[in-house]
Amino acid sequence: MTSLGRLARTLTAALTTLAALAAPPAALAAFVGWPLPHSLPTAATARDALTGPLSDRFLIDALACLAWLLWSLFTLALVTELVALLRGRTAPRLPGLGPLQALAATLLGAATLALLPAVSRTLPAPPAAAVAADGYRPLAAHTPTAPVTARPHATHANPAATSPAATSPAPTGAAPTCQTHRVHHGDTLWSIAHQHLDDGERWRDIFHLNHGRPQPDGRALTDPDLIRPGWVLLLPAPSPTPDRPAPPPSSKPPPSPAPTSSPRPSSPSASSPSASGRSASPPSTPPPSAPSHPANQAPPHPPHHSGTGQGSTQSSGTAEPSEIPEPSSDGSSPARRAPVAISLPSGTLIGIGLVTALALAIALMRLHRRRHRRPSPRPGTQPPEPELPPPLRRVRHTYLHHTDPTADQPTPDEPDGAPDVRVAPRFRALPASDTPSGESESGPRPEAINIAADDDRELPVLLDAADGVGLVGDGAAATARALIVTLLADRTHHESRVVLPRPDADQLFGPGLVTLQIPGLIITDHIATALDHLETELLHRTRLLDTADSDNTPDLAAYRHDHPDEPLGTVLLVTTPDPGHAERAASILAAGRPLAITGILLGRWPHGGTCTIDPTGPVIAADGPAVHHLIGAHAYQLTTTEARDILTTLAAAHGHPEPNTHTAQPPADRPAADRPAADQPVADQPDPTPNGYAPSRPSEPAPQAPVQLSLLGPLTLTAAGHLVTKGLRRKSLELLTYLALHPDGATTDTLTDALWPDAPTDNAANSLYTVTANLRTTLRTATGRPEARFLERNGNRYVLDFTLIDTDYRRFRAALHTAHTTADPRDQRAAYHRAITEIRGTTDTWPAAEWLERWRETLRRDITDTLARLADLHRPDDPEHALTLLQQALHHDPYAEELYRRTMQLQADLGHPDAALHTYRTLETHLLDLDTEPDNTTHALLTNIRATARTPHARQPNSGAQQPNGQRSS
Repeated sequence: MTSLGRLARTLTAALTTLAALAAPPAALAAFVGWPLPHSLPTAATARDALTGPLSDRFLIDALACLAWLLWSLFTLALVTELVALLRGRTAPRLPGLGPLQALAATLLGAATLALLPAVSRTLPAPPAAAVAADGYRPLAAHTPTAPVTARPHATHANPAATSPAATSPAPTGAAPTCQTHRVHHGDTLWSIAHQHLDDGERWRDIFHLNHGRPQPDGRALTDPDLIRPGWVLLLPAPSPTPDRPAPPPSSKPPPSPAPTSSPRPSSPSASSPSASGRSASPPSTPPPSAPSHPANQAPPHPPHHSGTGQGSTQSSGTAEPSEIPEPSSDGSSPARRAPVAISLPSGTLIGIGLVTALALAIALMRLHRRRHRRPSPRPGTQPPEPELPPPLRRVRHTYLHHTDPTADQPTPDEPDGAPDVRVAPRFRALPASDTPSGESESGPRPEAINIAADDDRELPVLLDAADGVGLVGDGAAATARALIVTLLADRTHHESRVVLPRPDADQLFGPGLVTLQIPGLIITDHIATALDHLETELLHRTRLLDTADSDNTPDLAAYRHDHPDEPLGTVLLVTTPDPGHAERAASILAAGRPLAITGILLGRWPHGGTCTIDPTGPVIAADGPAVHHLIGAHAYQLTTTEARDILTTLAAAHGHPEPNTHTAQPPADRPAADRPAADQPVADQPDPTPNGYAPSRPSEPAPQAPVQLSLLGPLTLTAAGHLVTKGLRRKSLELLTYLALHPDGATTDTLTDALWPDAPTDNAANSLYTVTANLRTTLRTATGRPEARFLERNGNRYVLDFTLIDTDYRRFRAALHTAHTTADPRDQRAAYHRAITEIRGTTDTWPAAEWLERWRETLRRDITDTLARLADLHRPDDPEHALTLLQQALHHDPYAEELYRRTMQLQADLGHPDAALHTYRTLETHLLDLDTEPDNTTHALLTNIRATARTPHARQPNSGAQQPNGQRSS
């Protein structure tokens, strides 16, 4: 409403109120006068008046008395509402004066409208923040909105919730994230506010938040006295409880004081992505409740009925104390429960089933990278392994965190009472599901694809319960993307397929999707071709069931059980309803429903069911047996970028080449003298910055630092010649490792993003201070240097003091630098030998952490490249030693197919074809993990080795190859 309109409405209401107070008595006084007798009537006068005919004057006076009575009662109601309004309380109900009191409240509310800020009377859609559905407590996300957390008495999982920063107002422009409540029989706005907000008088906030908002049955809330069962009401944030006692402080202080800083209030910058690409975590406590709204938007009296029967009220958005694990008495972390859904950095939600499938796909993608990569002739000059996209980083972190049995537990040797700096991740706000929905004891139901989260479980869309399902609403496309990705990611039980016409593929995922070669995704030119594909599949499955070896035609489930070698997975058509093909599509989906041929239609679908999805995720309406149970739940969604990143990973997990990657290197299996000049090292050639680090060539051996960190193998820390096992926290070792791998240092934001990706910004910064103090204290005690700092903080940047801390990786890189900048082959070999002496084992034993995985793969690559390069240098004059070096490289990377080929060729050159065959069999065994076989090049090499071995004197050994008698050829 404009300011002019509000002013006009206010003036009208004020004039009406004044007229209602002044006009009746003035009119009565002017036209009627005094209606009562001027003296008390005698008994005879009263008897004559009652028994005689009624005069006109008597009737006028009687009506005037009634008018004066009504005016008095209205004035009483108006004064009562005015006093309550001034006191900020709800006016008491006056018996028998409901209509008059409502009229008075309306006039007063309209009269005070101009004195209050402009507010919207209606909410046509939920707020921009991620709105939770009935029974679902929203997951905090990297969005510029303030999340709703547990009620004050259930916030002990996050100590920061009681800090001053946590109770600061939400950033400007940030809409509050709302809880929701599904209306049951017997509910009133007052009872809902009393139960969920601990204050029944906050019913007005609930009314104003939902006034005019469309409900699942198509109606809207306009009367606070009338709410209907099944409606989903948004709830404002609960008010903080200031009088709740704070938890007692720890009886044991931390081992060393951490730097402290004053609490910082929330600000818009705290909610926006930082320069490092990290989105700051939202505050841990709910924003202030909504401001009071003018009374003219609703009667000021509390609603006293709902027009429904009796029933129980059910909490839907607030985490009860039992949902958040209590810390154990000994101070250890509680047992972790896997979430049923997690929030991605964009704020979208995906299910834990998809998280698990994607985490395994990421691991397979990395194994395929290792399989296809060829060793570099200049080890250590390539950049680190590429980082995962942000959504996949979150996925992998979640998976590792909940599969690592020691992720939340302190080390046995940590000091008793050490400060617990770990912060409960945001995704733990959603409790775990004991039995995923859509599964039964007899096995998974592939046509029940999880599509939403509700309370502590995932909810499936029952595709076999309707002839297709339509998705409408502004969130329909995002949910369709999530459903497609979920089906393609989890193809474990049955070979599911998605049929997608190209126009719809371009609309959902952008152009060029067909080039990704995603298993199970069939992209057709148009919808007619897609329907042709479904008809062909329908005939194929019908014939299979008709010709099955059974007395009766089996259903699909029985056929799947009896014929596991014939996977008949879900065939899902995803398209926009086309009027020209609607009847044909409906017929195919009706016939294909018992055969797991179904469809998701991006529009209203009268032949099956239709689900309406809000842009932020809540399912606001649903009709049809396949989706009716989803109403009020929070649908899974993916943005276009997130879906493309995930589909690219799924393609790479099946061995298909990744776009924009060039991992192939020219073969380096020839002697150095035969290589092109470009491969020859030049003494004055600068070493490319390897992995962001270019160590200078030392003129003299540097004195040994008192602290040694081993990275080329298991992560170990040695101080003064002794292994450090006492007092060092796991995060302290991670911090030391991160800075050792980044010699130029790292900012606070970068460190907290890597080590505490799920912690709010302030909590993560405090954790960094704590582990920094723990690291210094431990190293000072172990080295006997109480004044040493070991790592310096220059402004906002942390840097290791490499005069006190040295690493095997640093010496390894220095040796590689020497090898790359010398032209003498003997000096090269000596430098490479110095490099490999630093290798003390494999990196497979590193702790489970998402950021460590990238560097573990980088170091593995550098190690294998160095061993392969040194084998090339030794091959002309010492092939046996070269073979040993290649076998060491295979020990570090048993999936590198190029290393197997080099090993097989060298074994054949040495006259050991049986050993080459054994090497080939070993490769086959390892590739079974990837569900693949050696490629054609490797198979052709084995065929050639076998043919040469069967032909006497057909093979000529390489120059310098050792003969069977131990002598070398001339």
